[in-house]
Amino acid sequence: MYAGLAMTAVHTPQAEALLPPDFFVTPSTSDDSMMVSAKVLGKLIPTSLQSSATTPSGVHSFSIVGKILKDDRLAAGKTCKRTSTTRFADTLKSSGELIRSYTATWTVNSPEEVEAKVEELAWLATLLYGLGGFREGHEFRADFFL
Repeated sequence: MYAGLAMTAVHTPQAEALLPPDFFVTPSTSDDSMMVSAKVLGKLIPTSLQSSATTPSGVHSFSIVGKILKDDRLAAGKTCKRTSTTRFADTLKSSGELIRSYTATWTVNSPEEVEAKVEELAWLATLLYGLGGFREGHEFRADFFL
């Protein structure tokens, strides 16, 4: 854990295209009574958006991944050179804005749906981990980075 914090402290940000600095700025409001005190993803949620529903609203994370997989602009070999040793950085440089436009459709609209949205992300991470390590004709490669 401490090694990760140390690395974060001394390295420059690499994913600014996905999470620009303004993502972490809380919007100001003149009517504090209209805001919930709970923060979700770094932004305050207006009381008018709260609901008692526990099921997630909006676009499901699997749908976003499906759209990304169908987008020819993000096909294998198009966001960076296949020979690149810095594929992540190259992909963010060339296609970060496009990827962010997809991920911006995934929202958390009330404090009540946070638990369901976290579960959704857990299933997405499981799916990506499993598929990332699978290659037909090869043994499963359990590599969290993939």
